[in-house]
Amino acid sequence: MSRRSHKIVHTGIAQPVAYATLMVAGLVTGLVLGLAPASASVSWHGDYETGSFSQWSSVQEKASDRAQVVTSPLRQGSYAARFTVQPGDTDVAGSGSWVRSEAMIGQSTSDGVEGHENWYAWSMLTPPAGQPINVYQATQFHPTGSGGSGQTGFSISSSYGLNFHAFGEPDPGSSNTRKYDATVAPYQADHWYDIVFHVLWSKDRSKGFFEVFVDGKQVVPLTHAATLFAVDDGVYMKQGIYTGPETYAMTLVYDGTRRGSSYQDVVADFPAGEWPVRPPS
Repeated sequence: MSRRSHKIVHTGIAQPVAYATLMVAGLVTGLVLGLAPASASVSWHGDYETGSFSQWSSVQEKASDRAQVVTSPLRQGSYAARFTVQPGDTDVAGSGSWVRSEAMIGQSTSDGVEGHENWYAWSMLTPPAGQPINVYQATQFHPTGSGGSGQTGFSISSSYGLNFHAFGEPDPGSSNTRKYDATVAPYQADHWYDIVFHVLWSKDRSKGFFEVFVDGKQVVPLTHAATLFAVDDGVYMKQGIYTGPETYAMTLVYDGTRRGSSYQDVVADFPAGEWPVRPPS
């Protein structure tokens, strides 16, 4: 994606002077009002623009070539990340018979804490036509403790499409209760899905909520539910591929992953012209 540029044409001596005066006035006004840059509400970037996985806490992979920072394909900026699993990529960071190639951040960076509200956004590229994929967790928010095997996240399959599932514990003793499970977008091969996940993390179903936007459309309305298990103190974030064993290799590419405090801030890095100014009602 090329970055937008602005061209200013000066037709005389007075115009640059007037323009400079306006710029100074605007700067002074911003300082007086305490305005912050537009990106100030983006609390964390995992967009690989460092040219490495340094924005993430760790990478879990079977071999050193399974997770790679790449310069193509891209959705934004100069770098993205390609995650691959091969048949037999089992026993990776406790995966057992399942296969895994993921980057992760801890709870403090994920901000998956009781009562905390966040907007997460990222772009995910599916394989070319003819290459099947079946990923149970493409992006997941994993319980920090022993909250069962369930976790809130997104799966992708060439058979059914992009799925969102949310786990919580609405009643005592009902751990691993799935509160929401639905296909939110049809499958498209070689397609960048632009995803926004808005959530308030809470064990209290009257306080917790979530909503999802895909490719500029609200696909899950704001839904109140418990978003944390009662036995856990929060969640942490993982992204890549975690799934059951298959007989074929699978690859997903991610770009622009970030966490912010508003819809407007997290959608700002998506390609221009593809997102509304604010969420639809």
